[in-house]
Amino acid sequence: MSRGSAPEKHTIILYQLNNVRSRTYFDYPNISASMDGICQLFEAKLKQNSNQKNITYSVNDLYSWVDSLGDITALVYDADTYQYSPKDKEWVKRRLFEHLKRQVSASN
Repeated sequence: MSRGSAPEKHTIILYQLNNVRSRTYFDYPNISASMDGICQLFEAKLKQNSNQKNITYSVNDLYSWVDSLGDITALVYDADTYQYSPKDKEWVKRRLFEHLKRQVSASN
């Protein structure tokens, strides 16, 4: 990819389920894929607590889950500086909302 093209913004999601010392990370080719990954983690959690085949949830449910995590951070690659820029929980929640809004618009 040339520097002039739109960067894919490789993204690493670091999260901690609660205040224990273990942390987990996932890396994704772009921000959109990382938001899909976070939603999949949440949906897997919902499926653990349900025997239903189809699950539904609201954005507020997703936000509550994100808030319940010990920590969640996104590291987003900046091609201009060749560094990863850390993004906090509030940034993640805003991007999740934008991501889900785009998915709903695309399905209509």
